[in-house]
Amino acid sequence: MSILDFFGARYALKIAVIAASLAAFAVLAAAINGLVGTVQGSLPSWAANGVYFLPPNTGACMSAVITATIARWGYDFQRSRMNMVGNG
Repeated sequence: MSILDFFGARYALKIAVIAASLAAFAVLAAAINGLVGTVQGSLPSWAANGVYFLPPNTGACMSAVITATIARWGYDFQRSRMNMVGNG
């Protein structure tokens, strides 16, 4: 196995993880936009007018916050596992 094969496989895996993360982010943003639309459609007319004050990128912002929270949880979990292995 050459060094190019080794690094190529490593970077291919990283690119695949990044692509999967971006796809999950896009799906989450679409789901949140769909939920906001559904809630807006089921609200009474006086309350549905309040949804119009939300900016058009509300779904993307909310999914970015949720994705960052999940990524932080994964990072903290990995760090705690590394500390357990290192100390034990």
